[in-house]
Formats: sequence, C-alpha cells, structure tokens
Amino acid sequence: MASFWKMMGVDVDDGPTSEQIIAAYWRCEDWSQENRMRLRYLVIFTGFIEGRNYSTSTQASLASLVMNLKVFEKYHGGESGV
Repeated sequence: MASFWKMMGVDVDDGPTSEQIIAAYWRCEDWSQENRMRLRYLVIFTGFIEGRNYSTSTQASLASLVMNLKVFEKYHGGESGV
C-alpha cells in the first residue's frame, strides 16, 4: 500500500484527499492496469461511498480497501468482512 500512496504523492498515514486523487488521475497513464483500477475504485469510494469533502483526507485505513481488488469488488458499504 505504501508504494501506491507514494506513486499518488499521498502521505501514508493521512490518506488521500480528492485533490490528490484527481492529480494522480492526470498522471496515471504509465501505471499498471491494477493500479489504475485501484485509483478508479478510490474515486468511487471517496466520492460516493464515503462522501468526503474535496480537501478532506480519507483515512488511509479505509482507503486501503482498494488495495485488494477482489475484496473491494465485493464491498457492500462496510459489510465486506474485511
């Protein structure tokens, strides 16, 4: 997870803000397919599931749900069993 946050330019302890996620979107063309999918899911999670303010960080522990794509794809708003 730390390498993904580093690639995004995000503090490992704070987690990403929407601003940082958007900035990462504009420079992710060289990322692996898996990491681009994680970024997409992170957009969905922070913007729609969690509904954070634009400049408020999403807790890294919650944002880390996107690290395991198979688990996140089964996520039901907190009922994933994670």
